[in-house]
Amino acid sequence: MSQSLLYKVYQSEKYDAYKQEKYDILKSRYTALKKALQSNDLGTYYDSLPYNSGYFMCIRVKQGINGEKLRQLLLEKYSTGVIVFGDIVRLAYSAVPEHKIETLVSNIYNACKELA
Repeated sequence: MSQSLLYKVYQSEKYDAYKQEKYDILKSRYTALKKALQSNDLGTYYDSLPYNSGYFMCIRVKQGINGEKLRQLLLEKYSTGVIVFGDIVRLAYSAVPEHKIETLVSNIYNACKELA
């Protein structure tokens, strides 16, 4: 059933335009994230890990900042949800509207500053 549905979708005249539209959205979010990360004093509290995905990226918080405490502070005070694995914070920017990406990065920076 699922293969039949996908086959029909792929044959649609609108498929290429739809696919391009979604690609453009993800690319603009990726670009906005790179810009936002460069505009903050990145090296003070965290380092950006290499990424090329259109869906998420990770940062590593510096020593002295507890990842779980950071996650809790972001959620409680900044209404910002992230996934944490030890000192690695995963940002699913594909789910963040482009106009809110600067806020996402600022929230992380400010929460790190509070915990440092």
